[in-house]
Amino acid sequence: MADIERVKRLTGCEAVMIGRAAVGNPWIFSRLDRSQVSVELVRSTMLRHLEAMLAFYGDELGLVRFRKHASRYLASAGLNPEQRRDLLTAERPAEFLEIFDALDF
Repeated sequence: MADIERVKRLTGCEAVMIGRAAVGNPWIFSRLDRSQVSVELVRSTMLRHLEAMLAFYGDELGLVRFRKHASRYLASAGLNPEQRRDLLTAERPAEFLEIFDALDF
């Protein structure tokens, strides 16, 4: 988290608010740059996050609310527009998982 350290050094502050930077990047709390996070860890974290959203909100609303997180998790995955569209418009968790499992990123 070079940015955090740079801001703290330049301003003399003791803490930095991260806000939206944590959406799709929970590793920020471990002070890891996204480039330090393996694809396997991104995939497993996404699946755990989706499971938690489905358990809390139910299948329909859980999937809808998870889409913004999925979009951010996959922002640097190099998906083509069709892959992104298909994944983020899946209407059922099983459909989402089937598309997600087929992605090679």
